[in-house]
Amino acid sequence: DLPIAFASRTLNKAEINYNVTEKELTSIVWGIKLFRPYLFGQHFNIITDHRALVWLFNITDPGSRLTRWRLKLEEYQYTIHFKPGVNNTNADALSRIQVVTTRAQTSSSHHHNQSEPPETQGTSLQSGESDTGYQAFLKADETKLGPTKNIAERTGDLFSLDTGISLAHCVSADFKSRKGIAFEFRKRFGKVNELRRQKCQITEIPTINVNNHQVFYIITKEFFWQKACYEILFQSLQNLKSICVQYKVTQLACPRLGCDLDGIKWEVVRNILRYIFRDSPVYIQIYSRDELTADNKLQIIKEFHENPLGGHQGITRTYYKIVQQYQWQGVRAQIRKYIKKCPVYQINKTPNRTIKEHMVITTASKPFEKVFMDIVGPLNRSYNGNSYILTLIDGFSNFTWACAMKDHEANTVTQHFVTQFVGLHGQPESLVTDCGTEFLRKVFKEVCKLLNISQTSTTPYHPQSNGSLERSHRTLGEYLRNYSGKNPQNWDVYVSYAMYCHNSSVHTSTGFQPHEVVYGYPLSIPNSLSRKPEPQYNIKTTSMK
Repeated sequence: DLPIAFASRTLNKAEINYNVTEKELTSIVWGIKLFRPYLFGQHFNIITDHRALVWLFNITDPGSRLTRWRLKLEEYQYTIHFKPGVNNTNADALSRIQVVTTRAQTSSSHHHNQSEPPETQGTSLQSGESDTGYQAFLKADETKLGPTKNIAERTGDLFSLDTGISLAHCVSADFKSRKGIAFEFRKRFGKVNELRRQKCQITEIPTINVNNHQVFYIITKEFFWQKACYEILFQSLQNLKSICVQYKVTQLACPRLGCDLDGIKWEVVRNILRYIFRDSPVYIQIYSRDELTADNKLQIIKEFHENPLGGHQGITRTYYKIVQQYQWQGVRAQIRKYIKKCPVYQINKTPNRTIKEHMVITTASKPFEKVFMDIVGPLNRSYNGNSYILTLIDGFSNFTWACAMKDHEANTVTQHFVTQFVGLHGQPESLVTDCGTEFLRKVFKEVCKLLNISQTSTTPYHPQSNGSLERSHRTLGEYLRNYSGKNPQNWDVYVSYAMYCHNSSVHTSTGFQPHEVVYGYPLSIPNSLSRKPEPQYNIKTTSMK
């Protein structure tokens, strides 16, 4: 079966007390009511693994509650089919999700001492026998866990090091990351497909070479949403030591391993590094970022929210922009508190109405395959003589483009479309417009024919056909009010900033920035606290030996 939509909810206190048959029928009544716009007026099938429901609709005197539910379903045309549970796996899989066990983990809960961390709460790996190396580490004394000359901690930018110094950091086996230091590694070095082709498992070390940097990826968990555990990290670092010997690595730089999103205590990881690399010829530099003060955090939120490239956007979009570069405890709560007190946002933001929308399936399969075009205006004539805005949105990536125009004549629209959009992004395969006269003129149609663009028009007086673009107009209007409210004739200066703001924000329908979908890499907003590369000097010291 090809799924079209999924829906679920929890039972309330009264429904929990229902018997099994009543619970099954409750789900049917709720599901049919939810998808009523698609089911009413046509015959459909209900497939269930509860045979009693087939019997229920054939009895003549059911209970009062069951009778009431049957009456609710009388307006529909349906047939109930029984399907055994062993064959109903496509539906049961959603309600019987099991924990994925990826590899055996030693159970060492009975070995607790001062150096042992608490049991991990993420990846659960169980096995029969404990690893002797890890158990020896737990019992090690201070002579093996104390400071060592070949491990140094520094504050600064890990990515500004000279070429020739190897890098290492922790990742998951699926090599997925959306924030944190793993995301920065992925953004700077890429080559994710090359890493996946090495088919490494947990505790193994895939590696790539980028710009004379040998980069080691320490796999400590199966999936990015899991939490790493100390024992797996211990085994991974043992393998890292062997890999360094194999590649003849003498200098290695890394962040605080496992301390970014996994929540592992750095004091324990430091002891593990000292225990494993104590007699190793590898000189390890561990870089950590400067701690943000309360004033720094407030300044970051202010710049990402109020800056013209930030756009006075809402809590979620501001949060995603900040966590690409900064993370600290309670960042979302601080953003929410700041935005609630932002007068510009509270005045100009239009509240969203939660409504039931039609399911829309786009036919686009690549960027700029299907593009929607419209015109905003007339607006106050700007100092540059502009009164209209030509807007476009890509149906695949939600990438938006706009430019200011002096009028909306067919020749003007055609000129801006060809010279500024097609000349930069190429011609789309399909172009959807409304029934405006500028789009129906012969000059515009001939240009589309010349560029081999299939132009179609929406239904008259039905802007929902162009809904995604119409929704972007509301966002554009909010942005222009935020920054040109005191000087309405200066609105055309901020159009390009509004496009940057939209295309650099994570879109809820795709989970990615529109710019990232089109160009393959995300945008980051510059701010006053951005770290500049610091010069590194090669000073020969005895600790390097």
